[in-house]
Amino acid sequence: MTDKHGMKLVLPLLLLPACLPAVPKNVDQLAHFLWSSFEDTPDVVGAALQVWDGLSNAESGSISDVSSDQIEVLGLGWAPDLAERRGFYFFDGVGCDIDEMEAIYASADQAQIYPNTYDDFTRIFTSDKAAYAKRLNPRLTWTSRITDTILGAQYDTELLTELRRIESKSVGTVLIARTYQPTPATFLSPGAISIDQDFHIDAYYHRPGGGLMHLQIMWGSMRFGPFSSNDDFVINTLLENIRGWDKIATTLCQTQKGPPKMTAD
Repeated sequence: MTDKHGMKLVLPLLLLPACLPAVPKNVDQLAHFLWSSFEDTPDVVGAALQVWDGLSNAESGSISDVSSDQIEVLGLGWAPDLAERRGFYFFDGVGCDIDEMEAIYASADQAQIYPNTYDDFTRIFTSDKAAYAKRLNPRLTWTSRITDTILGAQYDTELLTELRRIESKSVGTVLIARTYQPTPATFLSPGAISIDQDFHIDAYYHRPGGGLMHLQIMWGSMRFGPFSSNDDFVINTLLENIRGWDKIATTLCQTQKGPPKMTAD
């Protein structure tokens, strides 16, 4: 750029508008975009959620499989088998505000919040929760160690989660979390039941003038006797579980007792 005398003008880089990447306009591509954009800027994540909100009124649906390249970013020490992995999403409202949902999602007391869900549940924070609660760090990480029973078979598994609280121009405050299973679940009596893979994103944001929305995008590989994650029965069971957890959160937020507070411990 030059002035009227032909002198070259140099504009400070900070004054130049930032260009957002093109956000896909269909649900399947957008699901993959959100997974790959987890580390991106708040405005990229917010723009993707805004597009999703305008695209999908369906509570759930199928999506294509996540690629090995997309999983590679997690640094897993094993090669996931793609054969029985299937992708799906859940999208619905929750009767909480975003601060209440944050306190529920990040609580160490998941077994108390969701009674009769686990045989045993332990959450170990791997970053400074006090710094997160005081808004000194926008990220919080933890490991969840779970013992549960499916169809009479007890198993142990571990899930690693990173939660971000971000402020976007398009949808305001967003909670977005990436969770994955670093190794297959271990069954005390190995047999026809397996839970080998779980990769998912949870995102919470307020619709303008509306309620809190919850989007979960998940890819999983599991087998329950003759049924695998390729069967609708298994996916519908998982969707019903997510729906049930959101109903519990809604009930908790709308009772006099209320949800847990966001604390440093």
